[in-house]
Amino acid sequence: EIMRPYLAPDAKLHLVLNAADVGKSDPVDVATNQSLLFVGKLDPQKDPVRLAQAARTVDMPVTFVGGGPLRRDVEAANPGARITGWVTPVEVQAEQRRARALVMTSRWYEAAPLVIFDALAAGLPVVVPDTCAGREFVADGETGFIYRTSEKGHLEQCLERLKDSAIATKLGAEAYRRFWQDPPTMGKHIAGILRVYEEMLSAKQ
Repeated sequence: EIMRPYLAPDAKLHLVLNAADVGKSDPVDVATNQSLLFVGKLDPQKDPVRLAQAARTVDMPVTFVGGGPLRRDVEAANPGARITGWVTPVEVQAEQRRARALVMTSRWYEAAPLVIFDALAAGLPVVVPDTCAGREFVADGETGFIYRTSEKGHLEQCLERLKDSAIATKLGAEAYRRFWQDPPTMGKHIAGILRVYEEMLSAKQ
């Protein structure tokens, strides 16, 4: 949808998903967790301040895994926010297991954030903005929420719903089930690339 206006009218598009290199473990027990989770650089395009403000408004704890130029802005927007700085992949997984849900607040388009795959694989509900291509991997109201950026307060409404343990548990369980029903493996990624090559070579003959 984003690229089409910049391509020739007869351009053929091919979709090849990224591979998610994640190991299967027991799903996160989201009902016992309270904290929202943000994973990524604290910079303007990812807009961590938006989540810091929203979490404060709905009175939910929030953890930011990562660092960047907006760290002080995040702290100012939500003095109670926990910021870990950059940590190892193992530590990121540990933060996932302490989270209620993963939340993305990106202002810019992101093609297929791997952090979403990591969260779904762990059984975490995922909340994304409707301006992020990551919405393709979230079933609204089933594995997480897609909030409308044009609607003031809609992110907060989604976070409020996550306070209900029954809702959070249901979303997390469905996220886990769907991810592992058809995980985006490296084998599928390679097969997808080979299909594209074969189609292109066939068209040249």
